[in-house]
This record gives sequence, C-alpha cells and structure tokens, in this order.
Amino acid sequence: MADEQENGKPEEEGSDTTDWKAMARKWEVRSKENADKARAYDELQVEWWDVFVPPFSCGL
Repeated sequence: MADEQENGKPEEEGSDTTDWKAMARKWEVRSKENADKARAYDELQVEWWDVFVPPFSCGL
C-alpha cells in the first residue's frame, strides 16, 4: 500500500510517472480554497467581536 500513488494505482518500480503539472494544479486549487475559507473565518471573527464584545470593555 505504501507503493500506491494518491490516485490508488500502484507505482511501478523504477519509473517516474508522476504528473507534476497535475499535482501543482491540485495544490493550487487547494490553496485557493483554503485562502477563501481563511478570509471567511477572519470576517466571522470581526463580526463576532463587534457583536459580543462591548466597546471599551476590555480596557483597550
């Protein structure tokens, strides 16, 4: 099982059949998805702070 690629197909011994461009595209998509999620999380944090923390309550 350690000799399998991410797509589930067994890797042949001594061959370099990795499609690096496909891997790069996959990771680029993942990074964009994560950036969108991080941006949405940051916006929720700001909204939460504005709603649940009264102004000047923490001495800032």
